[in-house]
Amino acid sequence: MSASMMRSALRGRVSCFSPSSVRIQQQQQRWSSSNLIGLKNFLRISDEVADAVETKKPVVALESTIYTHGALQKGLAAELEQVVRDNGGIPATIGLFAGKPTVGLTPDEIEIMIAEGGALKVSRRDMAYLSGMSIAGRKLHGGTTIAGTMILARLAGIRVFGTGGLGGVHRGGENSMDISADLTELGRTRVAVVSSGCKGFLDIPRTLEFLETQGVLVSTFADGRPGPSVDFPAFWARESGSKSPSMVTTEAEAAAMILAQEKLGLESGLLFANPIPKALEIPKERMEIVIEQALREAEEKGFTGNKNTPYVLGRIKELTGADSVQANLALVTENVKRATKIAVELAKLETSGSDKTFASIAVPLSIKSAKAEPVNNVQSKPKSASSCSGADILVAGSVALDLSCDYMGAWAPGKEGETQPMMHTSNPACINQSVGGVGHNVALAAHLVSENTNVRLCSLIGDDVAGSTVLSSLKASGLDTTYVRQLGPEYAGANRTAQYVAVNDGNKNLVMAMADMGIFTHHSFPDYWKSAVAGAAPHWVVVDGNWSETDIRAWISASKERQCHVAFEPVSTAKSTRLFGADGENLPLSVFPAPSIDIASPNNYELKAMFHAAKDNGHLDSMAWFSVLDAFNLRGGARDRFIQLTSAEITDAGIPQQMLQLLPYIPTLLTKLGSNGVLLTQILTPDDARLQDPNEMRYILSRAPAGHPHIGGVYMRLFPAAERVENIVSVNGVGDTFLGVLVAGLAQGGKVQYLVDVAQKAAVMTLKSHQSSAMDIDDILRTVDPLHSSGPDPLDDLQILTRLWIAERSAPELLAWPSDGVFERINERIKRQIERIEDMTGDMDPTTMFSLVVLQTELERFKYLVRSYLRARIAKLDKHTLHYLSTPALRSLLSETELAYATRHQALLHNHYLASFLGSVPPELQNLNDISGGVSMIDAPDYDSTVFARVLTKTAHVRGRGTDADNALDADQGDVLVLRWSSARELVQDGTLELV
Repeated sequence: MSASMMRSALRGRVSCFSPSSVRIQQQQQRWSSSNLIGLKNFLRISDEVADAVETKKPVVALESTIYTHGALQKGLAAELEQVVRDNGGIPATIGLFAGKPTVGLTPDEIEIMIAEGGALKVSRRDMAYLSGMSIAGRKLHGGTTIAGTMILARLAGIRVFGTGGLGGVHRGGENSMDISADLTELGRTRVAVVSSGCKGFLDIPRTLEFLETQGVLVSTFADGRPGPSVDFPAFWARESGSKSPSMVTTEAEAAAMILAQEKLGLESGLLFANPIPKALEIPKERMEIVIEQALREAEEKGFTGNKNTPYVLGRIKELTGADSVQANLALVTENVKRATKIAVELAKLETSGSDKTFASIAVPLSIKSAKAEPVNNVQSKPKSASSCSGADILVAGSVALDLSCDYMGAWAPGKEGETQPMMHTSNPACINQSVGGVGHNVALAAHLVSENTNVRLCSLIGDDVAGSTVLSSLKASGLDTTYVRQLGPEYAGANRTAQYVAVNDGNKNLVMAMADMGIFTHHSFPDYWKSAVAGAAPHWVVVDGNWSETDIRAWISASKERQCHVAFEPVSTAKSTRLFGADGENLPLSVFPAPSIDIASPNNYELKAMFHAAKDNGHLDSMAWFSVLDAFNLRGGARDRFIQLTSAEITDAGIPQQMLQLLPYIPTLLTKLGSNGVLLTQILTPDDARLQDPNEMRYILSRAPAGHPHIGGVYMRLFPAAERVENIVSVNGVGDTFLGVLVAGLAQGGKVQYLVDVAQKAAVMTLKSHQSSAMDIDDILRTVDPLHSSGPDPLDDLQILTRLWIAERSAPELLAWPSDGVFERINERIKRQIERIEDMTGDMDPTTMFSLVVLQTELERFKYLVRSYLRARIAKLDKHTLHYLSTPALRSLLSETELAYATRHQALLHNHYLASFLGSVPPELQNLNDISGGVSMIDAPDYDSTVFARVLTKTAHVRGRGTDADNALDADQGDVLVLRWSSARELVQDGTLELV
């Protein structure tokens, strides 16, 4: 081999050994993994089934060919589902309705499939055909076989399946290769199937041999028969003459086998054979005669392939009269019952903690594959929705596209000074679009104010352009969208994504609004709400008034079952009354000390509407309500005390009185009074420190009689408005931001009286923005962190660091280490911030709690940028170490620490190569940075790679490849250019361009 060839080969070897090469290979492996994010468009799972799987209830799959292609009695579907329910399970009948794979068919859908006729029998091979035809516009029904049912059950996370009889190897199958797809599916799909063996006209010995080859666990229930071995059943007959590979005696044993199969990661299925009840069996000897005749006639008449079994079954029915039909019904019923008991035992195994290390066994593949994992990582554990990490705050409310239309008539000729738009005609306006909705705004405010608080939004959107826009925006903002449901066309009626249009006058005050929020009141999913609360296990649940009365109560009930605190956002005057609708069929509201609602934040108009709704619907007439009100111990002279604590204007409006009337149901009320501030009224428990605090005495409205077990008094405090905003941009979402920040503080352990001012300041920021939740953490930092007001503004350093980080990640080569001391300042700030946080952590004064949360958020922001910036640089050093050490100019790009790292890294790498393979080549070829022979051993960055750059100067003159015919390009300030790095390099270094 020539020296140049040797150098080329070694260069390739060096590249293969580089750490970056390994990372790239791993990344490509991840990208090649299966990704089923779009499966929701092809698989429909009923709400009941989805909830049961997520909350680990026992679910039993049922096939549909027994209805579409069977000849059993009408109404069997409802009977079998009732068998499952009677034995403690949730039924999931599976089939393809109008071409869409469905887990959890409704009785009406099953009846339609039967009545319309023409349903196809669907196994693995047929699934794509029917689904694809549905997309193409041809809607075909399909009854799923055992194989088809197993596939969809596995995708939905269902682990147990009860059916009649298994397909198998047909007699003569060794020649015809007529083998049921049920057998191969058992070999590759992990679902436990309970059946009465396989039908007696099949070749049972060869069927068992085939299942063994496929790696399928086959075990037969003893059902009173002595062991240690029993016969594998032959559908109508308890005995087949073939011994079962193993025997099981109880459902608990079967459940343990399923759990073990899952823990071991074995993807093959399990077959539990359940013999027909002895009283209803048709003896083997009799059935053999009937079967032989039916098989002979089928062969003579040419019924082969998938036509063979239906003919044989029909002929057996004719030859046995009603006996085989009765036996069929009995064995199917018993199998479904047995399957349900196994599912119940399996659920018990998990909830009892028999295997805590395998808590996420039942997982829909559609969820498991939503985030691709390395295909060869056998230790990775898939997660179901119910196994997602918990949330501190769950916001159950609306998300919508918001249009804010601000009247601009004052700018039109001849209309100077006008502030009110004209009715019944078009008006000049400035229109801004954003994602809003009360639930979204509350969730976003809580999310932005504290990165340490896990906030999850539960809402509904349509399967439309607006819905896709909303979903993308939610993900971009970092909100958890696990429980944002997208309703498809099957939800007829109000399945449009909610939209809200606000028309504001010239002073940015609301004139009128139009809202399309029907999606939240036309569809109710109470089981899903329960599942959401159970899965998130939040400290706080925020419910907004966009839901129907029934759903508001359902949310409250689900939250209280999980001992969550509940906050209510009234939304509007009309919707605020939904909380206090008539009980009727709704779950009743309860009062303090176990109230349905812990906190609410109405404005004065919403408060009045809530008060009248509570009064009109009898909520202020109950003895429970009166006993709480009586404990407030308010006697004569209350009006003077109200005026003293608030003002004559507020008292004359009846606001304190209305708040007191509602306080038994909502023990913490914050009424927003616009420019008058916020009025807090709260029930105090006997041990509340404010009852003894001299600084709080002036806010104690009344004290309960001595010795009252639950109530110590009533606290009423008016907080003045945080700031008077002269230039209001938009009033939309102001109250939502207030509640979001408030609940975020409460979730972190803060006290409401210390959080009101911070929440008001956050609301003021929203007044200055078109966004419905314009939280700016930097503005809040300036109010809680004295370091922001001493020395250089750390936010300037943050902006510098952010630009350095973006540029370093975009450039193909290392950029110069900053020499302006920015990293020294940032490191010093991080050190001081850590010390301050440690000091504050030791001080449990509730006034510091919210400040602590904000400071921790800022610290994490700085730390993330520093870590990511350094990792980007180290990755380039790892890949091109020799390059950056080759010349003084390149070494000058590195910091002292990086230079030391690169030198040591290269020495270690060289020693490794020398010991591995360089020692076996001639000495003249052992130098890794050899450039003789015209072939360089040094791997340099790709200077021809493409970058995006923004022009910073007034004009820029760019030369190089990729420009115009004269190799030159003129650009103006703010232009974003797409260039080769070789053309942009010098301009970035001299400050003409910045990478974006």
